[in-house]
Amino acid sequence: GVVSGAILPMQRAFGLVQWQEEVILSSTVLAAMCSSFVSGTFNHRYGRRTCSLLAAAVFAAGSFILLVAWTFEILVLGRIVVGVGIGIASLTTPIYIAEVAAPNLRGRLVTINAFLVTFGQFVAGMVDGVFDTLMPDTGWRMMLGLAAVPGLIMYFGFLKLPESPRWLAQKGRLEEAELVLKAYREADDEAAEEMAEIQQSIQEHSSNTNEQHNGSPEETLEEHD
Repeated sequence: GVVSGAILPMQRAFGLVQWQEEVILSSTVLAAMCSSFVSGTFNHRYGRRTCSLLAAAVFAAGSFILLVAWTFEILVLGRIVVGVGIGIASLTTPIYIAEVAAPNLRGRLVTINAFLVTFGQFVAGMVDGVFDTLMPDTGWRMMLGLAAVPGLIMYFGFLKLPESPRWLAQKGRLEEAELVLKAYREADDEAAEEMAEIQQSIQEHSSNTNEQHNGSPEETLEEHD
């Protein structure tokens, strides 16, 4: 969101032509789209918490690159790095919330997450206005560089958060999954019940996957005939 106000001072600072402005604006969206395609695989292999940490670190690194950028190419690089972080986070964060939060809070927290994304874009616009007024020549660096702050907050915040219990159960780490549920549920009975539901869901998914790969017994007989 912050780039909408930063693009004009960047244009003045670097003498950007129209196609360069378009590349700077669109490179983040393209990078986010591409990274979202592979983040599902990363989530399955490395876990939601690890991917959230990665997204936050990548986003903060991209913001720092934009803060110190000295050429058009470095600007594009920074925008691409930021886009990679956005793509990973946009897929991972809702999944993490849905899998860690208690059932009675999931819908509310996912909705709050979506609201805060749009609220953050509004705040970015206000930040643009402040820095463009106070620092008309170099304020764009602060506009883009300050985006590292929420990225770092997210990174250090996730260091204290657990892995998703569903992902742990999928990897056979049932004791760890149960400990997470007990820590984030009001009662041990509630945690045990949800743990049983997770295991049943994983077993059903595994059975459906095996049937899709191997075919039903009737389909196998037909193929044999």
